[in-house]
Amino acid sequence: MSVSRLQVQDHLADASQVSEAELRELATAVHVALKRYPHYVVVSGFQKTEERDHVVDLADAVCGFPAPDGTPVDSAKLNGKISFTKVRIDSKKASLSGSATHYSRTHMPLAPHTDSSYKDEPHELVIFQMVVSDAEGGNSIMVPVEDILSRIDEETVDRLRRPVYPLGQGIHPILWGEPDDSQIRYYRNQIDHSLEDGVALTEHDLAALAKLDQVLADTEAFHSFHLESGDVLFMNNRKVLHGRSGFAADSDRLMYRYRLFAPSLRSNRQVKAVAPQPTAPAKPAKSDVERMPEEPADKDAVLEILRARAAEQPDRAEAQFRLGMELDRQDEVEDALTHYRRAVELKPDDARYLEHYGDLLLHLGHFEEATEVFRRCLEIDPDGYDPGLALSSLLRESGQTDEAAALLSRVMRKHPVVPHSKMKAERPTILRLRGVERSAYGIWERPDGRFEYLLRGGHFSIRDLVHRPRFNLYVLNVHGSNLDDMDSTLPGFDIIVNTMACPDLKRDSLLAAARFVDRHSEVPLVNHPRRVLETGRDRNHHRLNVLEGVGFPKTERLWWDGRSADDFIKEIEGFGFSYPLILRRAGTQTGTSIGLVRDESKLRRYLDRNPTGAEYYCIEYRDIRRRDGLYNKMRVFCIDGRYYPVANLLHDSWQIHSGDRYSVMADNPWTQEREKAYLGDFVGYIGEQNFNRLRRIRDLLGLDFFGIDYTILDDGSLFIFEANAAMRHNYDHVRRFPYTGPYLKRISRAFHRMVEERATGGQRSN
Repeated sequence: MSVSRLQVQDHLADASQVSEAELRELATAVHVALKRYPHYVVVSGFQKTEERDHVVDLADAVCGFPAPDGTPVDSAKLNGKISFTKVRIDSKKASLSGSATHYSRTHMPLAPHTDSSYKDEPHELVIFQMVVSDAEGGNSIMVPVEDILSRIDEETVDRLRRPVYPLGQGIHPILWGEPDDSQIRYYRNQIDHSLEDGVALTEHDLAALAKLDQVLADTEAFHSFHLESGDVLFMNNRKVLHGRSGFAADSDRLMYRYRLFAPSLRSNRQVKAVAPQPTAPAKPAKSDVERMPEEPADKDAVLEILRARAAEQPDRAEAQFRLGMELDRQDEVEDALTHYRRAVELKPDDARYLEHYGDLLLHLGHFEEATEVFRRCLEIDPDGYDPGLALSSLLRESGQTDEAAALLSRVMRKHPVVPHSKMKAERPTILRLRGVERSAYGIWERPDGRFEYLLRGGHFSIRDLVHRPRFNLYVLNVHGSNLDDMDSTLPGFDIIVNTMACPDLKRDSLLAAARFVDRHSEVPLVNHPRRVLETGRDRNHHRLNVLEGVGFPKTERLWWDGRSADDFIKEIEGFGFSYPLILRRAGTQTGTSIGLVRDESKLRRYLDRNPTGAEYYCIEYRDIRRRDGLYNKMRVFCIDGRYYPVANLLHDSWQIHSGDRYSVMADNPWTQEREKAYLGDFVGYIGEQNFNRLRRIRDLLGLDFFGIDYTILDDGSLFIFEANAAMRHNYDHVRRFPYTGPYLKRISRAFHRMVEERATGGQRSN
């Protein structure tokens, strides 16, 4: 299709010296072009492409035309000083934006969309001034609304006119205006981000979006052209969607982007935003309810549309990819793999396709193939964050620990601050401190049998403690002394949440974090790093045993260099330990590396089987079996000064973890009744005296969040196994033990409330 163009020389005698009359003439020609199909125009012929004055003057004149009701417009008051944005490849901004628009900072293609679609009223006028063009790529793609309407059925049009689609902070229609003056706002990535934040759509509305995506995927049917350096593209942002093809990853392509309000380009009938419904689908109107039985089945309808599109376009990678995503969403994973693989075969250099494909391979346990896919991702983008973490975890899984550690270190140096949510200005922002020191990404099998990669070692997770859609979240990766020099480069934040919880693994990181929070003492904080440093097992032994009615097993820290088991044994004897005793490597949790050593020969065998050049805890063993032969461990969390019961476990082994519920408690109802009693009346169960002892432990530790594992001895005193923040809060066992659910939810709500109230100065959102 021919491109709508205007030549400057046809309207201006001298582009460097423009009279008011000439400017008005050119602005009129641009304005007429924007009001008519195809609603965009390329202005060519300006001489100095790096200067903006000529574009700003022309934009101001175009915005000054009267509104549809004839009201004169003062463009200067409407838009103020016209600003511009430099659009070029910027890997740092692409990784930090945390928004649906981060692809504009990369070399990747952009699907047709509306600019400023997140606003209640998107800008009417968008201008692209090409300063440095890419010689081989970056073609502009323009999709007028009329071309879209001619390719979708009336029923889909009607559904797209319903104000149910999440864009920005409101719910909007995709199409609006009179039938002969339809306008459009659409950005699929932005809608998908909103859906991830909890906003829901009916399957019928998703099917309508799928039909629209099918139309937009056929980019060859629309206007595509190459902007040369010096070209200026004007577009009616509410009448035409725009996108671009990809270009070279090392391109120096530079474009200036302007967004302005131009009331003369508006429809006579505007549609206001509707408040979003974050957790439930939009309630259909009565007429829609009556029609629903005649419509296709929900999930099947979406799949049918995407399958048909993929079948009709077998050589279009995007069609295969979209179908793969939907199949993955509906847990038809083998078919999803097939279509992801097909998309990758069609576009082997598209990092987006490769990353989704690699993620599913990893989830399903196809580690070797996933490793090769993520290696390819990093060949395309050596600074890729998620592919780098995934590959590091896979390398560690395969025993390539040195390469895994080197890759993780490189990723963390490149990405010290990482957004973990879609950023919204009205939400409070959490800065989560996370230490890389002596930690690694590894593969973890989830309860549903799938695999994922997680950072293991020395943290507590906020996954089930904070309701993420209520916050912006940045992760600050503490790596060496990097915090000392990056204050000026950090985004704004309202609260610091230190999730480093193990003083054994994170000593240097916690010290660096302590210096950091001291420099930001005005910002609310959860868990001061110096308080965390005090919670080592040996330190807890020395300070908790001074409390009346509280016992903590004798604990000393020893270094095992691998040279002389005799010297190691003498050191243990020098501290006064007797057999049996417990050894465990410092920094390990959940029973990893722990051993009950009953005599000297067992101790020597333990040392032979465990790493040298490491610190170990030597811990007094106390046989605290109950009269019925079972061992008991209770857990309680302390959040913002208040205690919340977590679990009351009974097991036939001295090592007790939450997963041990299934060996004894699952088949013995009386054990579950004891746990219910503990959860339902925690203070009554342990007694007021022991509750007061827990309060003294709270005051001594001084943390905002921590857990205590303990039991009650026959003499009524507390015996503490562990007291620190390195405890996991999860819902792994609720399905089998549903009575625990309400109490676990109380914990989640309490932690969320603490963070929200501190971040907002006590102003909680509804």
